Amino acid sequence: MAQMWKHPLGRHILVMLLFKLLIIFAIWWFFFRPAAQVVPGNSDQVAAALLGTHVKSIKVDAIPISTTLKESLK
Repeated sequence: MAQMWKHPLGRHILVMLLFKLLIIFAIWWFFFRPAAQVVPGNSDQVAAALLGTHVKSIKVDAIPISTTLKESLK
């Protein structure tokens, strides 16, 4: 390694190799490193995020269905 450092071409190769390793590490750090652990939500949280309201606040009577269907559900 010391012999390579004394030669101008060897020094250039070592500097470029270190520079490329630094660039590869920077690319990995900014784009591919694991982000903070995200805990998946339960079904109520997912529904609230998708529907914009809490699931339990949706009333069944608010959905218009025919009276014959209501009678058949009883």
